[in-house]
Amino acid sequence: MFPEPGESEITILIVDNDLGFLFWLGSELCTAGYVALPAEDCQNARRLLNQLQVGVRLLLVNYGIIGTQVLASELLRANGHLKVIALLGDEDDRDAKVDGADAWQRRNSRPSEWLQTIQAVLEPEPPARSMQVTAGKPS
Repeated sequence: MFPEPGESEITILIVDNDLGFLFWLGSELCTAGYVALPAEDCQNARRLLNQLQVGVRLLLVNYGIIGTQVLASELLRANGHLKVIALLGDEDDRDAKVDGADAWQRRNSRPSEWLQTIQAVLEPEPPARSMQVTAGKPS
């Protein structure tokens, strides 16, 4: 599911205050063919988006950081196609943290688990099955 040459790249905004994690995940995503924009807080995320003027398809966000729920809501209002994955630490209760997110993933997950979750969230929903009509009869 990597972009073909000439196809637009998928941009992912990562908002988390763990710089080591931001660097690690950003590197993994870039290696997999995505454009990763790491930000350690909401202010940096907004500044980055304003400077680059780039559309984001996926937001990976630590809801434990002050203001991230507001940021996620703003980005969702501006882009109805945006998908959100909640970042969880080892001790985080996923049910308390993922309200409004499309999925969740623990920070300490393996790269393959991250990529599987991201691909599953970004996959377009299958089109509604439509009936073909032949000579006035459904087929």
